[in-house]
Amino acid sequence: MLSASVVGTMADAADIREAKRVLVLAAHPHDEFSIAATLRAHARAGDEVWAAWFARDDRDDVEQLRRSEARRAAVGIGIETERLLFSELDAVALPLQLSELVTAVRATVDRVRPDIIFAPAFEGGHPDHDAVSFAVYEAALDSGAEVLEYPIYRKAKSRRWLPRIPRFVRLLPGLSEPQVRHLTGREIRFKRSLWHVYRSQQSVLGVLLRLSGDSERFFSAEEMRPMPMRDYTRPPHERPLLYEEIPDVYFSFDEFASAVRHFHWSGGVGEDSI
Repeated sequence: MLSASVVGTMADAADIREAKRVLVLAAHPHDEFSIAATLRAHARAGDEVWAAWFARDDRDDVEQLRRSEARRAAVGIGIETERLLFSELDAVALPLQLSELVTAVRATVDRVRPDIIFAPAFEGGHPDHDAVSFAVYEAALDSGAEVLEYPIYRKAKSRRWLPRIPRFVRLLPGLSEPQVRHLTGREIRFKRSLWHVYRSQQSVLGVLLRLSGDSERFFSAEEMRPMPMRDYTRPPHERPLLYEEIPDVYFSFDEFASAVRHFHWSGGVGEDSI
């Protein structure tokens, strides 16, 4: 349970963008943790914060557990329950239903009408993360909102001796420079407390985080940058991507690129409508 010291009402940071309505889009509950302190700062500034998740687990008990964790985390962040949106897409990999995903993202943006959208970065860490990034690129860049991408995890090219240990919450270099929020002591304590809400992630992500060497930054800094123009049929970095090397997640980038090309070839219409 979050302690009283991290769910108070005093804002910790004044270095957030001005906005009346903020929307964070994610694949899975817990992805939003990457920018949880920023979201909380917006909520404490009086901004209306919304969150939407689009991936679903095919195991109903796991899906309900993760939704419960998301609701508990939202209390600490300051997101009201009626502003939590859970997808009703099929419980299959999001790259396999890009048309439906883009439609769902567009409907969410139209419903919320945000000033700022936070979206997962295209980084090759998980195919569902990359699919949501693509959907936001297609559905929201012309929405009038400022679209900022945030990192979750990706392959650490410097760790060839441990290729399956990811790099957490660091945007890929080579594009525009990331905007980094160095968190206050109060915000760091908040994030450390919040992380324990996501109990379903501790046995996998928690272990990988400890092995990665990124633990300190995981809790002390948040990165974001304007979503750049890019080609989603080209990998975000040299292959193999992280999700091409982890058996439990395995998805080929060739499949991802093929799904993107099919989306464009079909004019964004699902196969059943072609």
